[in-house]
Amino acid sequence: MKKIICITGLFFCSLVAVAQEEKDCKKVNTSTFRSELNVDGKNIVTMIYRKKDKQIEENTPMGIKMEFNVRWTTPCSYELSDPKVLKGEVPEVSPEQVLYVNILSVSKEAYTAEVSSNFFEGKTIFDFMIVK
Repeated sequence: MKKIICITGLFFCSLVAVAQEEKDCKKVNTSTFRSELNVDGKNIVTMIYRKKDKQIEENTPMGIKMEFNVRWTTPCSYELSDPKVLKGEVPEVSPEQVLYVNILSVSKEAYTAEVSSNFFEGKTIFDFMIVK
């Protein structure tokens, strides 16, 4: 009997944790974000504008602007597909490329996500600052 109560308790705790995570992820469905990446000692800033089913990423210093289709697969996971270069040059971009994003945590100021793709092996974790 004690085992059933413990298992039931763990099950409900898991449901509460998942529900809380889902609620937090909704606040990053549509907004403006800032990503900073240090490459070879240089700080590279990319602005991300996500509205409904589109995302625009703009890196002004590099002169690059891209657009992606956004499809939410779960409340805390989405795919960026059909990349289009709107400005600048980005080698080897094709419509078949897909980025898979899994949101790991959300705070008032930022969210952390694990990103993988169908064209590059491995996963990378990024922090995105919430601008508005």
